[in-house]
Amino acid sequence: MRRLFFAALLLLLSGSTAAWADSQTAQSNQIVQVYRNVSGSTLASGTGVQLDFNDTDRSFACGFKGCFVDAGHFVETTTTADDDDFVGVLLADSCLDDQECPVVIWGPALVRWAGSTDNTNTVGALVGTTTVDGQMGSGTGAGTLLSLTMTAAGAEVNGSADGETRWVFVAPDLN
Repeated sequence: MRRLFFAALLLLLSGSTAAWADSQTAQSNQIVQVYRNVSGSTLASGTGVQLDFNDTDRSFACGFKGCFVDAGHFVETTTTADDDDFVGVLLADSCLDDQECPVVIWGPALVRWAGSTDNTNTVGALVGTTTVDGQMGSGTGAGTLLSLTMTAAGAEVNGSADGETRWVFVAPDLN
């Protein structure tokens, strides 16, 4: 009887898969790293993040192995054009303040696009951070544009508003 129970349990566990509720999930051609959001607010999927070297929330980053002392584990939203401290783009659907978040640090990712302020309409153009909180746009240091803004019908069009969605190949300069 015990043998049958363990065989059934093993069979049940071998067929289980993880389920994700994210708006985009990690792909095999992405490198994803986990950082702690210390921006002071909940971040949306596709938000550009940068390293936070001046955070005061360090006491929240303690675990059973001790506390983090390296500021490189903490991120906040980008608010500067072509920020040297850019790390990547939030992968999760959203991430609460003072929580760990998966961030695409290399590879394709959906990003929030500053279409009215830092727009580029050239696929393959260089991409950077912008002055629009957490959004990407024309610039340098963050990657390469892979698509233009998509309409609900699936057509690519020129950007016109902040908060649009675009595919970018995230490849930060060596920061």
